[in-house]
Amino acid sequence: MTIKQTLALLVLCILAGTGAYARTFDKGDVVISAAGIISPLGLKSDWGEFYIQDQTQNIQHDAKLGKPGFGGELQAVYFLHPRFAAGISASEQHFAKDKASGWEVNVGTHQKNLMLGGQFFINPESEYKVYLPFSAGWNHSRVSVDFGGSQHFKYTGFAYRAGIGVMHVYSRHWALGLEARYNGNQFHNSHYIASNGNRIHLRHKMNFVSGVLRLNYIL
Repeated sequence: MTIKQTLALLVLCILAGTGAYARTFDKGDVVISAAGIISPLGLKSDWGEFYIQDQTQNIQHDAKLGKPGFGGELQAVYFLHPRFAAGISASEQHFAKDKASGWEVNVGTHQKNLMLGGQFFINPESEYKVYLPFSAGWNHSRVSVDFGGSQHFKYTGFAYRAGIGVMHVYSRHWALGLEARYNGNQFHNSHYIASNGNRIHLRHKMNFVSGVLRLNYIL
């Protein structure tokens, strides 16, 4: 499934909701949410995935994180102003193993995030509220690479997100949201000796685009 197809499906899910419920957020409102995440990947190393280099044989190739990622997120935000909410989120996402480079190398990734962030609403009085979600925080990733035997790497580093979303409030307490966002994660590079004796350099990045479908409950 391409990114365009994924976003189109998420838009249809939102539009399938019940009728509009005119409501603006007020200072002091609290919104908790649960979300499903899909990350189609495909940005390649120039934009944000990673590459594997065999320094012994002087061979290198782009590598993706695995198959398209699926995961979930929990979030709570507090409205400091009708246009702005701040809060915390926790998410987890899994990229199953897949042939990930020209060497036919299997790569799989599992990530966890804990983030602080906010939402800035461009048109808070509209039926369909457009907003800009952003956050920064902590990422822990586990990468498995089948290169000369299965190799496992654990990374902990800085993470950030930015995107655009639309929210449709359809009752006093419930709202659906759709987001498209860029996920950035910064880690150190890795060097190791494979089981065949070759020296391997892994320049690890975990930067990718995600589509998010969010169910919000307004307290």
